Amino acid sequence: MDTDLDSSVVKLKLISALRESSVEKFNELADVYNLQKIPFLLGTSVESSSSIELVARILQLYREQNRDINETNESGSTTLHVAVSRGRNDVAELLLEQDDINDTIMNDAGQTPFDCVSSPQLTETLRQAQIRFIERNAIKVKALFDSQDLPRLEEVFANSRVQELLDINGINPDTGSTVLHDAARSNNLQLVKFILTHNGDPLTQDRDGKLPAQVTKNDKIKRLLNDAAKSQAILDQTSQSKGVNDHPYMEGYLKKWTNVTTGYRQRWFVLKDGRLSYYKKPEDSASSCRGSIEMKSARVKLDSSEKNRFEVKTGVAKYHLRANHAVETNRWVWALSNAIRFAKDHSTPLPAQSYMGHAKRNSIAASSINSNVQHHTVDSCAQSASSQSNQQCMNSSTASPGILINDLAANSCDDDDEDDDEDDIEIDEMTASPVGYDSIITQFKVLRDTFLSIKEGADQSNTKVIDAATFGMQAVDNLKGDTQLNHKFLNRLRRNLARSDNNQKIWARNLRDLQIEHEKVLEQLHVLKGDADESEDEFFDTIEGDDVVEERVSSSHAEPSVTEPAATAAGDGNADATVAKKTVEQQDETEEIADTLEQKQKAEVITTDNSYAGYENGIRTKLKIDNDNRPKISLWGILKNLIGKDMTRMTLPVTFNECISLIQRSAEDMEYVDLLDKAAATADPGLRMAYVAAFTVSSYSSTINRVAKPFNPLLGETYEYCRPDNHFRLVAEQVSHHPPIGALMAESPKWDFYGDSNVKSKFYGRSFDINPLGLWYINLRPDEGAGVKEELYSYRKVTSSVVGIMVGNPVVDNYGTLTLENHTSGYKCVLELKARGWRGGSAYKLEGTVQDNEGNDLYAIAGTWNDKIYAKKIGTKHKILLWQVHERPPAPFNLTPFAITLNAIDDNLKPWLPPTDTRLRPDQRCMEEGLYDEASDEKHRVEEKQRAARKQREADGVEWKPQWFEHVKHPVTEAMYYRPINDYWGNRKRQELADKGDIF
Repeated sequence: MDTDLDSSVVKLKLISALRESSVEKFNELADVYNLQKIPFLLGTSVESSSSIELVARILQLYREQNRDINETNESGSTTLHVAVSRGRNDVAELLLEQDDINDTIMNDAGQTPFDCVSSPQLTETLRQAQIRFIERNAIKVKALFDSQDLPRLEEVFANSRVQELLDINGINPDTGSTVLHDAARSNNLQLVKFILTHNGDPLTQDRDGKLPAQVTKNDKIKRLLNDAAKSQAILDQTSQSKGVNDHPYMEGYLKKWTNVTTGYRQRWFVLKDGRLSYYKKPEDSASSCRGSIEMKSARVKLDSSEKNRFEVKTGVAKYHLRANHAVETNRWVWALSNAIRFAKDHSTPLPAQSYMGHAKRNSIAASSINSNVQHHTVDSCAQSASSQSNQQCMNSSTASPGILINDLAANSCDDDDEDDDEDDIEIDEMTASPVGYDSIITQFKVLRDTFLSIKEGADQSNTKVIDAATFGMQAVDNLKGDTQLNHKFLNRLRRNLARSDNNQKIWARNLRDLQIEHEKVLEQLHVLKGDADESEDEFFDTIEGDDVVEERVSSSHAEPSVTEPAATAAGDGNADATVAKKTVEQQDETEEIADTLEQKQKAEVITTDNSYAGYENGIRTKLKIDNDNRPKISLWGILKNLIGKDMTRMTLPVTFNECISLIQRSAEDMEYVDLLDKAAATADPGLRMAYVAAFTVSSYSSTINRVAKPFNPLLGETYEYCRPDNHFRLVAEQVSHHPPIGALMAESPKWDFYGDSNVKSKFYGRSFDINPLGLWYINLRPDEGAGVKEELYSYRKVTSSVVGIMVGNPVVDNYGTLTLENHTSGYKCVLELKARGWRGGSAYKLEGTVQDNEGNDLYAIAGTWNDKIYAKKIGTKHKILLWQVHERPPAPFNLTPFAITLNAIDDNLKPWLPPTDTRLRPDQRCMEEGLYDEASDEKHRVEEKQRAARKQREADGVEWKPQWFEHVKHPVTEAMYYRPINDYWGNRKRQELADKGDIF
């Protein structure tokens, strides 16, 4: 029978049985007690030095109870960690025989079982087990790829051990290509997608140096591979990072400039042990090095005119290199920069030496180098480079040009390719040339002093010696003068060349800018054609920035299925019964998603309030009109006189509006609430925060092409929005008119989302800038197993800007630093949304990290806020797709499918709404239906009504207060925020909202 396992008696009996290695006593305990509730029982048996027979019995019990043999203890260690750390080779062999064992799991210290071994025998045991596993699964995976059996492949790659040990990017020695190359070549789109979602690298090259996108003619596959390559850009920087005591390592094909005749030639480059070496092909890395550069004296420079090109140079050599893809270039530049930094941080500083000491050392180095050049094996190349690396560091400050060329020869190793390296030798004008000149002048001085000492010390009767010394001094003086003249001439020539090169770059840049400006002017003329006679006198109330501040991060979930509205007559006698039935169904469904007590309590509140009444017909999928043929008006013609003014005081014609309000734009943050649901279901606190961070920026994806202004809400205007399919409800209210502020509260069993849309905005001529001021909050209620009942997050949105107004091509940009804080655990996530820049090179990009309460990096986050966002656990190579943007078919006003649902209303919903709800606003409804003249008239009418109401309040001395929110201090952050009051949903349930305001 089951008894209380927390009893100390039971624990003592169990520990006694484990220490005595008594299988009989253990079986007696297993028969009486429910040992399934004992955490880490298998590992505890190993820690207690139990016999292999007892460990095998407990393993059998695990199988009977379907327990995970990879479960971890409080330090994150598995049973295998414990076994190898305690030298239990017998237990390790037993565990490694299990199909579901995973020897790649890292504990909290970042160690795998390999890192914890205590003997060479255990190392060999683990190694042999991995070899057998890889051989067995590699054959299986190859067969499945050949047969293109995606369901079976999904099953295999669901095993995290397979993901960690099998390199899906490995090159097949028979074909010289990867599985991604083969899938792309066969135009199998589904297989390409599968490989990419399982860490396939779109930048891996085949034996011929080609990328997967270069071996297919299918446009969809090319586009997919190119998009995947872009997402690699930042995350790969994290994966290339190694331990602090390890040299950065990288290898791959690059095209290297050889000479004018042959141009760029493909070479195999290897960055290893602080040295960049190259070979004709990978096979040659075991036989002939064609050249190398020491990183501690190297510099890396990106080509400003072409993203795929970069340079690696020292004072005496320069490699002009080109990659197949800009992201691949970034990988190499990142790795080389890290290698240079590592080499300099670990180099030995130069001791002070006399000139004669340097001269002696130089002669020894030169003879050593010249002798080493005679050898052509890779071993001698590596040994030569290694032995000379310190000498080169010491010699660099005094070496003569002859010594420098010898140094270069030493690094050339086996440079017998007549096409290579013609342009590699280059005396750098800022380093090598001045060093050589100073050395020569010093040698002249030494020679002259030598001749002078000979002359002064010679017997005066020995005229031959005196004459020879005098002649030598004169020759040295002449050579010194000639050298100084040549040095001055070379300096002047160098300055002229630099000036000429700079002028050429300026001209090239001006020509490019002129061409870009010309193209933009042509676009502007096309847009403005026929607009000269349009009226510029109409104004509307406000442009506000929260429309472009909204954030969007997608999860890996598909977009929710859409239900077509059912036709329901206003007076249908069965309507009440139908509503009651659907409400019960919704209550049952909501209760099913609640896991913890806190979630169930919130779910009960939502269902008890009958929140989803009126939403039985599902969501709207399209507007009444198919396109929004709005009258064309010159935006710049209106805005040019408003530069420097507060945008909240600006007015524009109604045709610049879209058919939803600013308060509804705030509700668009809810499009990707499944991210919060995924966060609540995640036990890992770092990954949980990554999902929340993805949610905070997910709404920005809706700002693409959304440059139209939402309707400015009237004071007291409200909006409610419920999604039974996504289990949340929302209510918002315009709580201030100047400045315009909308307060919002959204609730779900697993989370609450609330805040206000207070912004500071301004028009600068070139752009609208919108700076959010208010904090947004998320109360997250994680599922069982997370170890916390509720967490509080807060963040402030980043700056949004509409640029390109002057040239008639407005584009939305969202940029700045977003700091997400977990006030419960102390965790923090800092995201940097990059500004698009003049050329748009950084458009949409974001990157950041999740840190624990001690400041340790846990996850790296990167991607683009208009497409995909990934996370990668620090120290691992597998990335997690946090979010992907939903499909966005063309729609009027460039609305997203989610935005189309916001203003929908039918006969079921209408009786439940207060008269202040945005859906009932007449000018906005006319705009949605394409009645632009009526929309303009109605807009003027409701604004006049609002002004009259304000004047009446002022005359009566009445201060306006919001109905559903109050401005108070937050109990945790102590910042002011809007807290819900007066029970909106309770009033709605009792249908007591009909008299709550008349503003339209």
